[in-house]
Amino acid sequence: MPDVEVLVREHKYPPGWQAPTHFHDGDLFIYVVASEFEATTEAAGRVVYTSGQVMQMEAKTVMDARNVSDSAPLRLIIFQVGKPGAPFLVEVK
Repeated sequence: MPDVEVLVREHKYPPGWQAPTHFHDGDLFIYVVASEFEATTEAAGRVVYTSGQVMQMEAKTVMDARNVSDSAPLRLIIFQVGKPGAPFLVEVK
């Protein structure tokens, strides 16, 4: 489909990592490979996902995200489905 792009990325984050408040321009599917991933959105509140779980989120949902562990790295596979050339992450100030 010419008006849709799927980005698939593996991300590794150190223990204690925390992202700035942000949103994604496409629909998002996050598969937790290792450790615990915490996501906070207005609609869902704070949710912790563990290895083998998937988070699904609509485009433009403002979120905070972090690695819950202070000792284990976090590994995620992130699928973003949206418009070609759209930024992966947009920081909210």
